[in-house]
Amino acid sequence: MEFFFDMAFSHDIENSEKLFFRSETFFTEDDILMTDTVGEVSFDTFFNIIPVDKIIRYTAIRKLFFDIDAIGEYSCSVWQNDGKKSRMISDNSSVCIDDLKEKTGFIYLKINAESKLVVRRISVLCESEVTRKAELCVVMCTYKREDFAVRNANNIAKSGLFDVIVTDNGKTLTKEMLPYDNIHLVPNENTGGSGGFGKGMMTVAEKNKYTHFVLMDDDVEISINSLKKAAGFLRFTKEEYKDVSISGTMFFLDTPCIVYESGGKFSSDGVQTGCNHLTDTSTTEGLLDVEQPKDINYGGWWLMCIPVKYVKEGNLPLPFFIKYDDVEYALRCKLKVITISGFCVWHERFENKYNSAVEYYNIRNYFHLRKITDSSFTKKQAKKIAMIRVIAKCCRQQYNMATAVIKGYKDYLKGIDYLYQLDGAKNNQDVSSLNYKMLSEDELLKSYGISYSEKKEEQALNAKDNLLKKLTLYGHLLPPFLRSDDYAVTDCFLDKKEMYFRKKRALHYNKYTKTGYVTKASLIKFIKCLLFKTE
Repeated sequence: MEFFFDMAFSHDIENSEKLFFRSETFFTEDDILMTDTVGEVSFDTFFNIIPVDKIIRYTAIRKLFFDIDAIGEYSCSVWQNDGKKSRMISDNSSVCIDDLKEKTGFIYLKINAESKLVVRRISVLCESEVTRKAELCVVMCTYKREDFAVRNANNIAKSGLFDVIVTDNGKTLTKEMLPYDNIHLVPNENTGGSGGFGKGMMTVAEKNKYTHFVLMDDDVEISINSLKKAAGFLRFTKEEYKDVSISGTMFFLDTPCIVYESGGKFSSDGVQTGCNHLTDTSTTEGLLDVEQPKDINYGGWWLMCIPVKYVKEGNLPLPFFIKYDDVEYALRCKLKVITISGFCVWHERFENKYNSAVEYYNIRNYFHLRKITDSSFTKKQAKKIAMIRVIAKCCRQQYNMATAVIKGYKDYLKGIDYLYQLDGAKNNQDVSSLNYKMLSEDELLKSYGISYSEKKEEQALNAKDNLLKKLTLYGHLLPPFLRSDDYAVTDCFLDKKEMYFRKKRALHYNKYTKTGYVTKASLIKFIKCLLFKTE
């Protein structure tokens, strides 16, 4: 029998229990599963199911065995769920994959405690026709976020199972902060995520000892079991899938069972679709949905496992700094991308990072990606997309963001070669100067006499659109005396243009951070943006 992966019992994230086990009587202490009485624990969970369809399709595994290290009396069984019903397929700890067919759904283990029981570990072992080498190295890029980088790098390294390369774009880390021998610190210029990850990829390839690298954001939570499961899966892949890449599922920290994205698709007409968005993996229906076959062609670099061969063939990220580098790289390398349950991270919400600089990179790099994937994409098409975005931002009084879109469009017109000549750090400082300063509730009240109001936000969300609003550019063409001295309160990410009609000011509020910024309607700024002037 060969080692496949260790089952996971817990992770230190509130409300994440249903990702690991289901039970009325079992509980965890220090990652040990136990019960003080008779009871049952079931592992039909995101971290611990065996996705039969993917095992059959991608691997040469023929038999599975659950090796249980426990103290106490118990019995166990293996169950199958195909979406129609759950049924027992083995009354012991082993099961033959050859006896199962595709569209089986998933299988999982159940343990029945006959009295007090302590489960210290459950390893999944397998028999396979193929066993190949799978040496993973984690690559993390960071910029002046020492706490995040140090915590994650050290947590992974102390397991002794994986090496870690930390590309430090801010040059603020020291080896004393990262004391483990299997952490390699690489000081780097601030070349953004794309440059930092690229530097890490080159370092992996130069060491010539790894088969795969795992790109990972610094500001995430990850279970070491995720990395172990990916490595285990790759050891048994069939010949035609030996160069497969694995995209990590992303959850948000405050909704730890709800998928943000599990792999994605970028189509030839420029439409980007994240898979399984808002799927609840704490439910059986959600698990089956996540495990359905997907037509995906990229994975987010919050967690993405890629064969080193692509770097050795000369493939490195384009100097996008941030945004769309993961999509472009996957499409250019023609990666075979899959997802597997249990390979995931928990991320802080993107809303906490959204600003004008992000608008700049989104529009500039999206246009480059469109041109790379579709040579017929024209400057006229780009101008139309940019204009729609500019108008939408101006109608929301977000003239700085509109300016960032214009700058992104103009820099795109300079071509890919311009990106290689660009001082990325200085350019980032320039576009970041357009960011709105997020203020606390006290600062908003003191500086503007404005505070968050659920009632005002509800009024804004219920605002209806009409022809008058559109013709007056949502109030911008109205004379000042027809504008209300009142202000709109809008969610930073759920606002609509019609909210701003006749409002002189608006509070753009982030309910997660309880911060916001205030904007003021300006016809002059609107016209300036329509003329695509950024000075």
